[in-house]
Amino acid sequence: MRRPVDPGHRVPWPRSLVVPLFVLTAAIVAVSVAAAVWMTVSATATAVEQKRDQTVTTDTAVYDDLVGYAATHTHWDAVGPELRRLASENEVTLTLMDESGDLIATTAKKSAQLPRPDLARAILNPLALDPSLAPSARITAPEPDEDPEPGESAAPGSSPTSEPSEKPGQASGGASPAPSRDGTTAGGPPSFSVIDPRAVGPFRLNDEERDQKIAEAKTLVTCLSTNGVSGVLSDTAPNGRPVVSMPTGTQTPRPCLEDEGLLSKPTQSEYTALQALDTLVNDCLARSGEDPIILDTDLSWTSVDSDRESNRGVSGCIETSRQEQLASSVAEPARLFIQGQDATARVFWDFSGENQLRLTLLIAGLLVLTLGLSLYGGLRLTRPLRTLAAAAARASDGDLRARADVRRRDEVGAVATAFNTMAERRETLESSRNAMMSDISHELRTPIATMRGWVEAAEDNLVTPDAAFLATLHRETLVLQRLVDDLHQLSLAEAGELSLEIEDIPLREFLDQFEAAARGLSDQAGITLTAIADPALPADAMVRADPFRLRQALLNLVSNAVRHTPEGGRITITAERRGDAMPGEDRGAEGRSRDERRGEVRSKDERPGNEVSGGVPDGIAFTVTDTGSGIPAEEVPFVFDRFRRADKSRTRATGGSGLGLAIVREILRLHGGSATLTSTQGTGTAVTLWFPDAPPLTDRSGTPSR
Repeated sequence: MRRPVDPGHRVPWPRSLVVPLFVLTAAIVAVSVAAAVWMTVSATATAVEQKRDQTVTTDTAVYDDLVGYAATHTHWDAVGPELRRLASENEVTLTLMDESGDLIATTAKKSAQLPRPDLARAILNPLALDPSLAPSARITAPEPDEDPEPGESAAPGSSPTSEPSEKPGQASGGASPAPSRDGTTAGGPPSFSVIDPRAVGPFRLNDEERDQKIAEAKTLVTCLSTNGVSGVLSDTAPNGRPVVSMPTGTQTPRPCLEDEGLLSKPTQSEYTALQALDTLVNDCLARSGEDPIILDTDLSWTSVDSDRESNRGVSGCIETSRQEQLASSVAEPARLFIQGQDATARVFWDFSGENQLRLTLLIAGLLVLTLGLSLYGGLRLTRPLRTLAAAAARASDGDLRARADVRRRDEVGAVATAFNTMAERRETLESSRNAMMSDISHELRTPIATMRGWVEAAEDNLVTPDAAFLATLHRETLVLQRLVDDLHQLSLAEAGELSLEIEDIPLREFLDQFEAAARGLSDQAGITLTAIADPALPADAMVRADPFRLRQALLNLVSNAVRHTPEGGRITITAERRGDAMPGEDRGAEGRSRDERRGEVRSKDERPGNEVSGGVPDGIAFTVTDTGSGIPAEEVPFVFDRFRRADKSRTRATGGSGLGLAIVREILRLHGGSATLTSTQGTGTAVTLWFPDAPPLTDRSGTPSR
């Protein structure tokens, strides 16, 4: 049964309607505060970001210029004018110190205190660039003991064209050195370098060589233009060598190959420097136990003395050898200090016309957002009230199925639940009343018609009112009395008014007493009745039930079994302990719809009062088995319906009122148990009643409480 709504019931505080109202107000305040905080944080973050970008840009520019100076000069003696120019352009104070902390040059006033040597912004060393300030040095070096991959790092000189023809044995884009045509190992230029490309040292062309290469470059450009190659670009490498670049994918025309080869040919200065570098690299490789190599002008290499698959450490040796070779051609490392940068950040919000418009739009957006939240909250709060009002209007117009579809758990939900409970109760009572009137009128019609026929026959002197006549009337009266009693019991059970007195009943003692009481029915019909308990049950086994209702339920089953079992048959009552792992209760269409509508039929783990923990609850199962005629398979699903009889040919005198099993079902429902029936026509029927060890608590009216 559904628990009646307590008029004094109060909604728990977490589900109260006050909570969403409070949350709505808090949301509006939170949005306002968040907007203000966002404005402040955005202004601060923007200012800080702008200042940081400005500082990084300034530092990078100053660092790049001074590293370029160090790469093209052998000392810092003449850096003063360059230092003052950079300080003036960037509005900063610049100071240079050597690695020992001695002053090299500064733009600070003579009275100004020099910075601490350990607070240098960067180390100016063209042979070891700072990756944070020099983009050209941000290529990550390969892990130790790994083969360097061929790349396109800057070489001491520059390739004369963007796409030089491949040389024998030179890698052309592979991930690792590849064997050359003569079986040796070859590799491309190192894929990383921390040496400033402006540091060229002995690779710098003298004036005569530069003029010669410029003339050769002009000749190549003229040839390319004459042979239809457009988009040719001319540039100059840091060492003074002219560079001619063609568009990507363009091949050098055959007539120009000789001019291209002539331009790419190393000068005497380059050749001498390359030979010296080659010696330094091979000395480094020899110390590492590697084979010697031959370098090309773009620092690609070929191993001529080995057929190994690779030469490890070649790139590292090339890098360290270049640093060793260029060390005397660049200025010594120096510490760079940058001071006096303007710390005033540009404010994101000010009262300019643009920002006034921006602020106005932000306030307007915030106002629209808060009003939208208020409107949404109001509609969300009033929508269930409108739904409830519409359902109440339908119910007042006589629609017994009207329900309020409100699924909230606050005060509005409590009102909707109370309304739905009231509507369900009203519909149930109306359905019960209509069904009861229909059933009573149908079931009383036959015995009353029989009695009327006998009385009218006596009035017309067609029969003699003797003892047999009176016995017939008495028998029909008993039928009416039994029908009225059954209807009364069923109506009490369905209305939740059937009284239950739950107690612990000694199982074996109860079976002995019931067998003795029911044996009168079976002996009169010539049927053997036996009641036994499972030997596995302890001697003091108990069943939790109302003893009167338990006896009533079993007696109804025995009465049905006696009526359907021929003389000489057998009826057996067994009791055993089992969980509720049994087939679901068989109910007819009428019974199912009524029970499901009232919410009184539950799945096994939803029965009120039963605590299901880690499986199915235990209980006592009584099974009444007969060797009677059985029930047709098509009738089995409906045997627990009211006024349902499997044998339509039986009269009320021999077939019962059709309410016995319906009453049994209601008794089991009130106990939180279940009733199941299995039957084979011509063999017999078995009905099992399962009583849980922990039946639902009930008040004295028999209404189960949760």
